[in-house]
Amino acid sequence: MKKLVFGAVILSLLLVFAPLTSAQQLPESYIDPDGTLMLNYPRGWRVVKSDGRYEFIIPNDRFSLALFVNEFDDDPIESLELWSSVEDDAEIEPFLTPGGKTAARIIVHSYLTTAYYAISLDDETTLTLLFIGGRGDHSFQEENLLGLLDSIAVPGASDMPAEIESAAAIELSANYEQGNFSFAYPEDWFYGAYQGKVAISNIQGRAQYREPEYVVVNTGETVVLVYPDIASLPGLSRRLLEGDDLSLDNVSTIMAISLLVEGGTTMDFDGETLEIGNYEAMVTPLFSEKEDYLLIVLELPEDRYVTVIGVVEPGELADFENTFLAIAESVAVAE
Repeated sequence: MKKLVFGAVILSLLLVFAPLTSAQQLPESYIDPDGTLMLNYPRGWRVVKSDGRYEFIIPNDRFSLALFVNEFDDDPIESLELWSSVEDDAEIEPFLTPGGKTAARIIVHSYLTTAYYAISLDDETTLTLLFIGGRGDHSFQEENLLGLLDSIAVPGASDMPAEIESAAAIELSANYEQGNFSFAYPEDWFYGAYQGKVAISNIQGRAQYREPEYVVVNTGETVVLVYPDIASLPGLSRRLLEGDDLSLDNVSTIMAISLLVEGGTTMDFDGETLEIGNYEAMVTPLFSEKEDYLLIVLELPEDRYVTVIGVVEPGELADFENTFLAIAESVAVAE
């Protein structure tokens, strides 16, 4: 009898911690610039770090997905207890990922499916992956979710990308001047001017833009738009700012909202106030499915605001951010 009871206990443990048997091999990789973690994700997705969490931009916004870091908690089951209480004491299910990682999950089906997955990152930290979407989307994506969980690791020194050249070290040897306004840009780039706006591109012939609200970059292309003042801004932004009390935060917010509207940006935006050159500036990264932006608004004397927008392909912003900052730093207005 004791042998039967002991065997039943072992069998139940094996069933509880049996690995989920399938996961996708994911082709794209992300490494946190801080060296905190690395992971893989499906082609077409994007990863953006925001307020200490990692958010995934999904094509067509079919579902939302975010990865949260839980410090000082190394047990996946314990890390889900708070989420369980939020979901009316939903059951926490321990399991092994296809790659053999100890994990736990909560899956709640209602109007939408909410799924929480937790794994350990190291001896002091767990990660919680939160999925919210349709039941069919969850079933279809679970192999991707498991593959993502299995890929998470702490990067070693050899995994980290090469250091990106600082803004101060970037050489800008070409100059644009119009009246008393000027700025510098890379020598091998090309520029065109239209109705007060200046467009710079690393591809010849693509700098001659007509007046869309914002450009759409081609493969391998990087574009910088420079607006010397409020009057030169695209129609939507200019109209929103007409008659308003101008401030650095106000102009930056209106420009960010305009990009949200025109570019289909899906993420919240969060600007940072910096000293760039001789001016106070607001720097705001923005992300969309088609392109990424770095929005830089400079506050000059006498309520003059210069706007610099760097536009790149998705996932390329880190490579060009310091180039955009260097161009903004070179802005000058002669007295």
